[in-house]
This record gives sequence, C-alpha cells and structure tokens, in this order.
Amino acid sequence: MKCSGTFAVLLAAIASIFPVMSSAGTQHGNDGSFCTFKGYLAYDDLEGITHSLRVIRFEAGRGVYLAEQVTLPRTLTVRSMSCEADRIELEGYDSVWRKCAIEIGGSPASVANCSDDHGFDFAKLVEPPSLGIFGPDAAPIPLESADPEHSYQLLRHLSHRVVAGGTEWHTKCEIVQIDRAGSILKRLVIYDNRSMEYAD
Repeated sequence: MKCSGTFAVLLAAIASIFPVMSSAGTQHGNDGSFCTFKGYLAYDDLEGITHSLRVIRFEAGRGVYLAEQVTLPRTLTVRSMSCEADRIELEGYDSVWRKCAIEIGGSPASVANCSDDHGFDFAKLVEPPSLGIFGPDAAPIPLESADPEHSYQLLRHLSHRVVAGGTEWHTKCEIVQIDRAGSILKRLVIYDNRSMEYAD
C-alpha cells in the first residue's frame, strides 16, 4: 500500500515525537500492573511466552516471598485490577473484553478462571498503577501488613546510561522489609526491565 504525501509527513512527525524503543526483560503491553491488600501485593507479569499473576506476601516469620503464581491468558492486556482478602479480579482485552476471577490462598500454582464480559461499563474503568515508571524514582509505597515488628515498602527505581547508539534505561522494583530502626533487612526484586532508546 502506498502512502500519500500528507500521510507520509504525518508518519514522520509521529516518529520524531516518539523515539524507537526496544525492550529486554520482563515487560510487554500492560505488564507490571499491580494491586495490594493487607499482607500481599499482586502483579501482572509477562515474561517470554509466560503470562501470569504473581502474589507476593509479606508477614512475620517469613518476611517477603513469592506465595502464588496464577497462569493468565497469553494475549490478555490487563486494564483493571482489584485485590481483596482472598480474591483478585482482573479485567482486560483479549480480542474481546474479559473478566478473570482468581481465588488466592490455596494452590501455589493455578489457572485463572476467565470469561467474556459484554456488559462492562468503560466509563467506570480505573487503570491500575504500574511497576514501570518513566521518570525519577517514585516515592516508596507503604504496604500494609499484620507484622508488628517490621514495615514493608514497594520501591521503584529508574536509571539510565548512555551507550553506543543511544540510551539504555533500567527499571527495577523491589519489596523491602524494614525493622524499627529503619534498616532494610530483606529485599525481593519483583520487576527488572531494560529498554533501549535509540539515538536519531
């Protein structure tokens, strides 16, 4: 298909505004969406051909650990996520709008129960927060827990370095356990992504 002169100019203008990026690591589409509830954080993780919801728990005695991993449809783009005490609900697009209900606290590895949702009200759509950030380090996010001796935080870091051909960006997110003196006792990296921004 041939482009008209006007359309070609428009494409060039768009390309000049949005730099070409390539990504390596754990990032694709809306990968990195998350929600929290007392004692856990759940996030959408797409790595290679594996798409899953991971549940990270933080509690007295065990600290921070991966508790459950639930298989999601490979092509589902998560657009809504909510965490409850023993249940997580996801909604998103996978050729049709779909809703997934996930019961947690049972098997450490399971498959999400998803169904088509033709009655979704897009006016009520609230995008979930993301582990990925595109500016300076985000402020720590306190995580609620029942642990009386420690506090927990979600930390999101963004760094970059100039390399041959452009700039390499590195996003890393971790959940940390902190004692009463403010010292970090344990760290669990849950998101680690590198992307390349090519120079013109």
